Amino acid sequence: MDQPVPFALRTRTRLDFPAAEARLRELLAAAGFGIQTEIDIAATLQAKLGLEMPPCRILGACNPAFSRTRPWSWSRWWPR
Repeated sequence: MDQPVPFALRTRTRLDFPAAEARLRELLAAAGFGIQTEIDIAATLQAKLGLEMPPCRILGACNPAFSRTRPWSWSRWWPR
């Protein structure tokens, strides 16, 4: 049976939110990843429910070349 694949990473930093997000984007780009989706959780909850919360954003990063080299990737369904 396939092993579960972690789909999210979380860490703590001393950077403020804008600086941490900018640094993350730089590191992802340097590794060949692009941001395909962005979900601003704080803005969505504010707009839909009027809730205030600290900044929180989900970045959907993708590196197609990287994903095709892993056994858990879509390549099992889309052979090279």
